[in-house]
Amino acid sequence: MDTPALPTPGSAPAHLLALRGRLLHRRQVLCAELDAQAQRHSHELQRVQAALNRMDWGLYGDCAECGEPMALQRLLAEPAAVYCTGCADTLEPRDR
Repeated sequence: MDTPALPTPGSAPAHLLALRGRLLHRRQVLCAELDAQAQRHSHELQRVQAALNRMDWGLYGDCAECGEPMALQRLLAEPAAVYCTGCADTLEPRDR
């Protein structure tokens, strides 16, 4: 059984060209989303590795700004935290 040849973009019916355009756009959107997600995961992985390094160096749980120990509640809520709550309020940007 022979497989029919696929039409080239120049010879395809208009509805197929429209669908092709939609598929190309969807591919572009998905690639952009994938790139953004990879960047977020990469950033989070760096934060986690930095926290593990601080544990290895005996610095985990100490605020990188004021040097005071962070509250256990802070570390339970955000295990990769670098700053205590007070310093974080002034140093870390908030998502709003």
